[in-house]
Amino acid sequence: MTEVAAAGTSDRRLRNVGDLFEFSAAEVRELSDLGRRLWPDPARVASVASGGVYYGLARMYEALRDQEGHETRAFLIEEEAMAWLLS
Repeated sequence: MTEVAAAGTSDRRLRNVGDLFEFSAAEVRELSDLGRRLWPDPARVASVASGGVYYGLARMYEALRDQEGHETRAFLIEEEAMAWLLS
């Protein structure tokens, strides 16, 4: 995350959801709606999940946010997420 901060890019965010992303599909939709209200301007957001169901939920969030004009991607490896954010 230091590289993103140093680049001065406030429109790029890294979220490490690890295995804490234990939400239902309905709650993921609510999170997407909340994100739209809090951050209406397009941004690049990378979510890093530990795998399995957590990665699946991060991909669902990605699909919902992409419909709103944001570039959101789910990753399993933080270094890949950082490379995508900085590209």
